[in-house]
Amino acid sequence: MEPRAQFKSGLYTASYSLSLLTRHKKLLLFFGIPLLARMIFITITYNMLISSLATPNDLSLELHTLINSVTTLPAFVRYFGIFFLTLCALTTVAFFSVALVHHILAILENEETPLRASFSHAWQKFMLIVEWSTFATVIVLYLQMMNAYTQRHFFIASIIPLMLIGLWSLATFYILPVISTQKTSIFTAIKTSYYAVKETFFALLGGQVFIGLMVLLAYVPFIIIDLSVNLAENHPLLFLMVHTIITVFGRIFATINIIFKTVMYYQHKQPEVELAQLRYPRF
Repeated sequence: MEPRAQFKSGLYTASYSLSLLTRHKKLLLFFGIPLLARMIFITITYNMLISSLATPNDLSLELHTLINSVTTLPAFVRYFGIFFLTLCALTTVAFFSVALVHHILAILENEETPLRASFSHAWQKFMLIVEWSTFATVIVLYLQMMNAYTQRHFFIASIIPLMLIGLWSLATFYILPVISTQKTSIFTAIKTSYYAVKETFFALLGGQVFIGLMVLLAYVPFIIIDLSVNLAENHPLLFLMVHTIITVFGRIFATINIIFKTVMYYQHKQPEVELAQLRYPRF
């Protein structure tokens, strides 16, 4: 397929993914628990961030003591804590994503699958999910540390780790559908994802443009409000509410993106699915 036709098919697939979510709203349940965890994380992080703006009396004594104790811990303990928290976050998101992929594939196959069956499927893949999350945590944290170091010492060279992060994200774009659908090792799954990306690159690009435009339209009003009013300093509670809403939107768009990846991978593995079946959704 020519690049232009691939790009157009990616637009269609992304619109179809949005339509799929509007017709099967229970798909959002797969990110309910990760969303709750993210909101708790934001609340803790928010309190830690404003600790430099507020006096100790503005925070609970226990929280203020916790903040002070964390910042005084040895460096290796803090680094291990960052690694552990990142690993837990990636594992949680990957687990629910694999369950979501399984449920989407059942919908595409016109099969009735209860939520319990999808979670059971993800549980059977749990060790592979942990392996992938561990590997991804090491790679991501290493690239982020490299980026922080280059920005501090060689600002121009900081583009290199950013490019590596982008290439890593691109090469592993289909990793979760691969984990969900195949019995394989992590390295084979990454290789499978890489070759699938090579064959569907322009369609992938079209879909990401479509989803990116939706994200931009949803976030622009909040960004304008934040910049014009400076919520972080002038209205801290409103700042927390706005960022909570942004987090909810983020989970919705993440769900759409997982649906898009799954449909794309399904089409890649099932070439008999014709593009003519995909239409822009009607709302």
